[in-house]
Formats: sequence, structure tokens, C-alpha cells
Amino acid sequence: MRIRAYAHSHPGRERSRNEDRVYCDERKRVFVVVDGMGGQAAGEKAADEAMAAIKRRLQEKTGEVERRIREAIWYANEEVMRLASTRDEWKGMGCVVTVAVIEDGDLFIGHVGDTRLYEIRDGSIRKVTHDHSPVGISEDAGEIGELEAMRHPRRNEVYRDIGSAKHELYDDGFIEFVRRPFYSDGALVLCSDGLSDMITADEIRACVEKFADDGRNAASELVNLANEKGGKDNVSVIVVTGEDFPTRAGFKPFGREPDGKTAGAAEQRPEARRLSTPGFLRTAAFFLAGMALGIALLALVLTFWPAGVEPPTSPPAETPESFALIRVGKGRSLDTIQRGLLEAKAGDAIEVDPGVYEGPIELKDGVRVLAREPGTAIIEAEDYLANQSAAVRGQSLQSSSLEGFVIRGKKGRKLAMGIRLISCKAAILDTEVTDTYLIGLWLEGDSQASLVGNRIHDNSGKGLVVEGRSRVALNEIEKNVVGIEIGPDNGALKISGNIVRDNKAGFLVPSREWKAKVEHENVVIRNKTEVRRTEEVTAPRRQAPE
Repeated sequence: MRIRAYAHSHPGRERSRNEDRVYCDERKRVFVVVDGMGGQAAGEKAADEAMAAIKRRLQEKTGEVERRIREAIWYANEEVMRLASTRDEWKGMGCVVTVAVIEDGDLFIGHVGDTRLYEIRDGSIRKVTHDHSPVGISEDAGEIGELEAMRHPRRNEVYRDIGSAKHELYDDGFIEFVRRPFYSDGALVLCSDGLSDMITADEIRACVEKFADDGRNAASELVNLANEKGGKDNVSVIVVTGEDFPTRAGFKPFGREPDGKTAGAAEQRPEARRLSTPGFLRTAAFFLAGMALGIALLALVLTFWPAGVEPPTSPPAETPESFALIRVGKGRSLDTIQRGLLEAKAGDAIEVDPGVYEGPIELKDGVRVLAREPGTAIIEAEDYLANQSAAVRGQSLQSSSLEGFVIRGKKGRKLAMGIRLISCKAAILDTEVTDTYLIGLWLEGDSQASLVGNRIHDNSGKGLVVEGRSRVALNEIEKNVVGIEIGPDNGALKISGNIVRDNKAGFLVPSREWKAKVEHENVVIRNKTEVRRTEEVTAPRRQAPE
């Protein structure tokens, strides 16, 4: 099978130097995108050394393709780590990478970080790799839409990279490896986040299909589009097309749905306060201020996708409905969060200005509540119902979310509970909970919540108590009496990738099986007792402080 491949890289409109590196060898069918991190000089050095190491190993066609790719990335990691220790200005440098090799009709991918590989075929586009970042995980799980992820303040944070830590060749938490067929009527796009943060997947697809018989122009036009939309970072792309792609581009087979359609294809840019959102996403509100605010099915909650497993595809868009963005803040007509919730209806989003707001608040089904600037909107509540009050409450919600807040007691007094959700399908994202004396965050009953990227700390009781079928990932749980307690009714509970440290007890778990699981899938360090079984502990119930 013949293929054509072209690459293009540009510093962008706001950077004077380019920390991206691309390698495009059409003859050997090897394609690499590297994005450096750690400051301009350090980022360039990391990208250079990683690319050199990867090319050296892949030029030797010895061993199975998977092992070649893994060794290439592993060598790159070792070399970047070694160099980072030799000069002060290189400390902390690193990079992210996507490697693709086409051999014997198959596509082999090695991936670390938030560079990406897309497949375009049958008029649709699929993101094959997963972003190793809190925002990327939420997007892949369907918790937030593509446009929201592109503009999220934490979109550039990654939890996997080359250069920050030593790894073994087959470490689960290092290289994502994918093997799948390469189709002659398909195309691939490898890119840095300078492209994917500026233009949607559907815009990428449309551009590549427009220049289906001219990959060089497709690559150049993609970079131009990213720069036209701001060009805030270095922009790099490789376009690879199969021999039949020019004649099949954009063709959707009769009676067959596309292999994958991104959320971005359905989202629209708003022209007024009322915003359009696809009807098929009605069950949860997930919006971004000033943009089309996508709704995602909260039943599809956070999952750590194992290597080789394809991401979920989205159903086709239905007729849009109109939803509102409601702004709350001091000096606005709606000056409390509760007033905003009274005004909101299912599908609306409430954006909260920086400031201190009085709780408690009762979450409303189908409504998203987000801080305009994460960490600057504070919810305080008095402990007026001893041992029962919570600053944020919700019960039997089918879709709701809270994002970017700080939750604490009022006037320096501790609160019984920060957040209490009873049998809810909801999301708590990028939120800080502190200064409670019973429980920082309690998922009670048959909850199917998603907790991602939160910080629960300095609580004199339990930081987090979890029951039901929730997903708990990438949270920091520290300096509590108990970090996380897993209740007996834990169903299909998933707890992975959390940092649980400096607590008196890291985990309380109901069984030996859970003990092994949480130790393997989380970072549990510097706790007085790391993991204990619940039956070993008899903790007295604390009363409300005087």
C-alpha cells in the first residue's frame, strides 16, 4: 500500500522559539511529534534529545514493532532525565510525544502526554490517543465537551511525560500503546497541543478532506488555521494519507454510522446569551462561558483507558435546544448562588464571579455551577445543624456539576461537611474542600459521581467517604484524619490516580481486595498508617465543636 506524508511546524504567533520537533519519514513509515516542556531553552533541549533517541532506536529495525517503539521512548526518557541533572537551567525539563509506525498493514502507536493522533475515515474523525491530563481524561470520558476542554485553564497540565521520572519498559503508567489496522482509504493526523487547543477535531477533518489529494497543503493550512485563531503555542502537524483517501475522503457509506464523531462537531459558537447545545446530551450540563456549552452524559464517567482500547464515540447530533449562561456576582442582579439556582432551568450553566458566597447551596438537576476563575469563588456556611450540615448538598440528581470552588466553614469555624451528595449522578471538578470536622466530601448511597482534580485537605475528620458506583481520580487528599474511606456498598467504584498523603490514615477499606487495589492504583505516601481495613478501626463520632 502506498502512503503520502507531509509535516509542518511553526512557532505560533506568541512564541519566538519552537519547542516542537517533528520527524516524518514516508519511506520508512515512521512519524514522530515531540513537544518540549520546561521553558524555552530547556524545552528545546528536551525535545531535541528525545527526538534523537527515538530516531536512533527506530532506525534499527530489530525486534517486534511494539518493543522498538517502547524502547525508543524509554531511551528518550532516560536521556532527558540524565541531561536534566547536569545543568541547573535544564532541571525540570521534559517533553511529550506521539510515535506512529506503519508496518505490514497495521498502525503501531506509542504515546506519552497530550500530543495527539487522529484517524480520519468515512467522513468522520476519531482521536485514537488519550490525553494524559486531568482535562483530557474528563473529555475522553464525556464529562466535558471538546470546546470546553480546549479552553480549560488546566488543559496544559499532564500527568505523564518524558523526563520527570524513571520508568520500566512496560510500566502501566508510562507508555500508552495502540495497535490497529491502517486503512488505505484513511488518513492520520499527528499534532502538538498547539494545534488541538486552537481548532476542533471536526475542523481538522474538514481541512484534511478539503486537501485530500495534497497533504502538503493540508498540513500547511492546519497550521495557518491554528495561527489565525490565536497561535498561542508552537504548532506542529503531520498528515499521512492512504492511497485511496483522495477518492474516498468525506464519503459516508450508506447505512453505516461514522466510526467516530467528536463532540466538537456538534458544538456551536454562540451569538447571544441563549446558547445552542445538542439535544442528545440533555442529561448533564457542561458549558463554557461564551462558547457553546456542551452537555455530556454523566453515566459515562471517568475511566483510565488502558493501552490499546479505543475511546468512546459520540452519537450523531440531534436538533439543538437553547440553554442559558447565568452570571452571578456582587453587583449583579443575581448576587448569590442560590438566586442563580432559582433562576436556572435544566441545561443552564451558572458562572460565578470571584468572591465569598454564603451557603448552604442545594444543587439543581441539570444545572452546572462553575467558578469563572477556579479557586477565587468561595462558598462558606455556618454549622447551624450540628453534625448534619454541608455547604453544598444534592440528592437524587440525574445530572449536575460543581467546578472550581473553595468550600470552607464561616468565620473561621469548622463545618460538619463540605459536600454531601446522596444517590446522585454528578461531577465535582477542580474544587477545594477544607476545615470540616466530620467529612470533607461524602458520596452517599448509590451515587454515580465523578470526582476529578479536587483538593481535600486539613479536615479534622474524614477527607472523602465514597459509596456506590462513582469514579474518583487525580485528586489530592492530604492532611486529614482519614484520607479516603470506602463504604461497604461500593458496587463498581473506581478509585485511581489519586495522591493520598500526610493523613493519619490514608485509606479505610472494607476488604483485603480493596487494600491491594488502592495501593496499586494510587499514590499513598507519608500517612501515619497507609491503608487499614475498616473493621480494624473504631473511630468515635465527633460532636460539633463549641
